[in-house]
Amino acid sequence: MKTTLLALAALTTLGCTSTPTEPVVEESNPDTCNCDDLVYDEKYNRMFYNTNNELKYSGICQTFYKNQQLKEQRIYVDGMVNGVLNTWHSNGQQASEQTFENNMQEGEYKTWDENGKVTYRAMYKNGALEEVLPFTE
Repeated sequence: MKTTLLALAALTTLGCTSTPTEPVVEESNPDTCNCDDLVYDEKYNRMFYNTNNELKYSGICQTFYKNQQLKEQRIYVDGMVNGVLNTWHSNGQQASEQTFENNMQEGEYKTWDENGKVTYRAMYKNGALEEVLPFTE
């Protein structure tokens, strides 16, 4: 478990750049599912479960636009969002990038418009907004 979290942390740290991230489509990976297939148990333990079983979900989930363009990608470890959550506009341009640790936003959150210009930057700690950061248009 510690090795998995350290690997995710290393990938997250190395993957954070000021330029939009290319989508990682893992259609053949058995640990990849459609995000709509996950169920969030908010009332009891705030974990994500696959609708096909009662196990806490670990892996990557993705959603797609009708044109098959990747819309969203999240990483889960033991039922919680852990790692980078990316979204894209329907034209393929990255829309947002944010990092989560145990279902809570952590670190920089950034959004882009459909032309690739930064529209918002902020820092989060333990799920709470710490600071809105300046950006150039």
